Amino acid sequence: MNCQLYNAIKNNDLAELERLIANPDVDKNEQ
Repeated sequence: MNCQLYNAIKNNDLAELERLIANPDVDKNEQ
């Protein structure tokens, strides 16, 4: 599973989820 997607779901980060869904091919650096 996509690690960023997993973390966004785990953290209930809706803004990050929306960003990942809107830009599925854009990968920012891991924090």
